[in-house]
Amino acid sequence: MSLPDRAARTFLDPELQAGKITPADAFRVLEQDVVLSHAFAQEEVERFTYRAPGQANSYFYGFTKLIDLREDTEKALGAKFDEKKFHDFILAQGLLPPDLMRKAVMEDFVPAQKRSAKQ
Repeated sequence: MSLPDRAARTFLDPELQAGKITPADAFRVLEQDVVLSHAFAQEEVERFTYRAPGQANSYFYGFTKLIDLREDTEKALGAKFDEKKFHDFILAQGLLPPDLMRKAVMEDFVPAQKRSAKQ
């Protein structure tokens, strides 16, 4: 998936849900502006409107929450921040809602990293 495709998803899905654009308009954006094949553009619009409405929104919401969490973790740990350990911890949590992921990181990961850095 390309960056233009991701960018298009961030506005097409909610615009379709709100009725601000039609499926035909979304199809044109994907095919002409993002330069997806006819078949892929059609599949995307059908997914946005019929099979998984709101999926792109929820993906983007989770992405932004994870970026914010990483920034806050880096600030909390400073030079002690270890990218690999952070990512390993996130993956080890499984599928958690953003608020529970934040709680796990701030209450478990950050204190553990601070303790291990002192030793």
